[in-house]
Amino acid sequence: LCYFGIINQHGIRSIAAELKAGRAIIPRNYQSVTVGFCQIVEFMHLMEQCTPEQVISFLNEAFMIFDEVIKCHDAYKVETTGETYMMASGVPSENGGQHVFEIAEIALQIREVTSAPNWHLRVRIGFHCGPIAAGVIGLRSPRYCLFGDTVNFASRMQSNCEPNQIQVAESTAKILMGHPNSKYKLTKRGVVRVKGKGIFHCCEKLDFCLY
Repeated sequence: LCYFGIINQHGIRSIAAELKAGRAIIPRNYQSVTVGFCQIVEFMHLMEQCTPEQVISFLNEAFMIFDEVIKCHDAYKVETTGETYMMASGVPSENGGQHVFEIAEIALQIREVTSAPNWHLRVRIGFHCGPIAAGVIGLRSPRYCLFGDTVNFASRMQSNCEPNQIQVAESTAKILMGHPNSKYKLTKRGVVRVKGKGIFHCCEKLDFCLY
């Protein structure tokens, strides 16, 4: 039960079912998925001001809200690391080009919820779409893991994003704006240096909800 519990808690029930049936999960490449990261701003300051119990309670509450948002979309929580929440769409079940819009909507809803007066929480969100490799790592405690430059780039979009903003690269912005029914409004941020890339990328901020 423990073997499948780790997979199930991340919402990858199709993978868990395959493992339970005794079938091997073959690692595979996905040509187009969207990966997103959401980080709570000034978390270190919170840790300094609160007891460990208060910090854990706060994170549990925040991430449970994120979980509720993601349940309404074709996406899943990959993992949480400290104050950072990782999500993905288009993997392991492919959904055409819908994945970028699923993550965009999740990002907008998370920002809206955390900005409410009862929370007034500041977050940084970044996401990116592109190819990845995915597979199950581990035997005793298996994890369905995502690998590739798309994951790294999505993380960078989050890490250098401004508080309470959602940042994407120009390539992702073009996909969002290219949908015939798109009502997204994106504001050019300009040129941003992405750590580890050695080059500058033009990025944009997503700041209007699609209704």
